[in-house]
Amino acid sequence: MSSPRGLIIHAALLGVAVAASVAVWTKDEAPAKTSPSQVEVWGGRAADVKKVELESQKRTLSLEAHKDDRGPYFVAKVTKESVPRKPAGDGGAPPPPAKRETTTFVAVEAGSKLAEQLAPLKAMRRVGKIEDDRKEEFGFHEPEGTVKISIGPTEYELLIGGTTPGGGHRYVKASKSGLVYVIDGSTIRDILTAETRLIERKLWGFDADEVTRAVVTVGETTRELLKKGGEQSGVWADPAAPDKQDETASNWMARVERLRVTEYMEDSSGGTSVGDPVVSIEYFAGKKSLEVVQVEKLPPGDSKQEYAARSGYTRWYAKVTRSVAEQVAQDVESVVK
Repeated sequence: MSSPRGLIIHAALLGVAVAASVAVWTKDEAPAKTSPSQVEVWGGRAADVKKVELESQKRTLSLEAHKDDRGPYFVAKVTKESVPRKPAGDGGAPPPPAKRETTTFVAVEAGSKLAEQLAPLKAMRRVGKIEDDRKEEFGFHEPEGTVKISIGPTEYELLIGGTTPGGGHRYVKASKSGLVYVIDGSTIRDILTAETRLIERKLWGFDADEVTRAVVTVGETTRELLKKGGEQSGVWADPAAPDKQDETASNWMARVERLRVTEYMEDSSGGTSVGDPVVSIEYFAGKKSLEVVQVEKLPPGDSKQEYAARSGYTRWYAKVTRSVAEQVAQDVESVVK
């Protein structure tokens, strides 16, 4: 017969085992309480986001929503302070004054993702109202800036505080309610460094495996190419010999696919040519036209020769990777013959 002491020990061990089992069973449920979907700062739909504005000491951002027959896109204008480098051997002269530089660009995919993050705006958790003597703890003694978001007829405002321990997320304060929240840090980073994180650098938005053929045009001369395989830098062939790879065309098309936007050209939204036409490439999925990419040679300037490109996806003309565009321009005659 077991002693009372033995029964107590067994009961204690059983209690520990039960507690451990409960911890295992509920371990996967705990994160759900801090899921972003649990705390809504405000509602709204991404499609209703009209404008995002940032005001800070060293930079401003205006991100305006637009829509055409291709879908939504955003036009951004960033004005930031840049400090010129101090010239070597200046003999202790004061540094040159800071300059304000403005950059305008188009945001498509990243702009739409930001709109989805802002409407509705979800928080990791709600901190609540904080006393004035705790402002420094959350970074509101020297806030990094103010963000205004227009969603439909309503304007919301956030004060940007400091980063959370570990630096992954941000403290923000909703100006209307005075409540402090923790939100995904990538949302604030997109706004604070929009010129690098939001700018659309691709010339098209379709998936590479959709493309089945392309028509390359130089002046009055055109050539059709068939695509074999689904890779972006795929194998291209002539319709007269569809089973045989055209290595020259394949290498040239691979270069075209490496073109990336480096800088958008202002006042080019009307589509008026900005230089001398180099080539036009129209991509198809069967009979359906996916995209037309136009590459042009810009007028000579003080620096090396530059090139621009435009598509329905970018909406505007933009300067593209100079070294790649130069190869595209030099070798196009060997493709269209």
